[in-house]
Amino acid sequence: MAGGLLARSQSLIGRPLTRWFALAILVAVFAAVPFRLLGFAGNAFGVQPETGLSADAFVPREPFVDAVDTQPVVEWTDEWNEAGAFLREQVAEGELVATNVTFSPIVPALSGAATYVSGIQYQAPYGRAGQLPVLLDREQQSIGFVSEPSDSGAEELCKQGVRWLWADPEREATRIEIVGAELVLDSDEVRIYRLTGC
Repeated sequence: MAGGLLARSQSLIGRPLTRWFALAILVAVFAAVPFRLLGFAGNAFGVQPETGLSADAFVPREPFVDAVDTQPVVEWTDEWNEAGAFLREQVAEGELVATNVTFSPIVPALSGAATYVSGIQYQAPYGRAGQLPVLLDREQQSIGFVSEPSDSGAEELCKQGVRWLWADPEREATRIEIVGAELVLDSDEVRIYRLTGC
């Protein structure tokens, strides 16, 4: 229809080369728009499986920065969902959650809570360059406290507003008992702690 209207345009009659050029542009635009909106081309942004958003959307293609945690989260279980629901009920406004799952944004995604640091593979490449040292320092603090807890580590996290810990016990060097923290939810895949000295 657009091509037909264009062909009858009084301003283009007698100028066949211009008409064909304009028609080619129209065809290209109108052909490309549906493919982008509907996601017909493989990994286009509109594609979602019938079961909902795929976990593949949370998997980085390659690490951008040399972080401590480089383990992507490609799937999670009901225990992770339950831990997220627990934190949604418990975390008060302004409280932060520290975690040893820092490479992926899964902890704030499931809990709806602000984290001290998470989603490094997104924050590192898309954040400001000056924030990178702070980002990596926070990761060292979070993972270091979960693997080697101490009173000084708990005090430092408390100063930063951290009141909760999400620990993945399957990650290396995760302690069951954490100094300065009370275990409030324990499962095979997630442990939630509340810092007691804040």
